[in-house]
Amino acid sequence: MTRNELLKRLKRYARRNGLRLEVTNDGKGSHQRVHLGNRTSHLQYGEIPPRTLHDILRQLGLRRKDLN
Repeated sequence: MTRNELLKRLKRYARRNGLRLEVTNDGKGSHQRVHLGNRTSHLQYGEIPPRTLHDILRQLGLRRKDLN
C-alpha cells in the first residue's frame, strides 16, 4: 500500500467514525506525522512495507479490516 492510498483510507475511516485526522510535516525529510483522534504515527513517502503498515495501524489503534 502506498502512503497516498493509506491517507485516503484513513480520511474515509475518520469521516465515518467522527474522528479528527490531521497530517503534518515534521520539517525536513520525507516523513509526515499523522494524528487520528488522540493517537499519532509517522508516515514516509512511497510504498509502505506490510510489517510497517501493521505497526502504523497498531499505533493508530486500527486493524487492516477497519480500512476496507
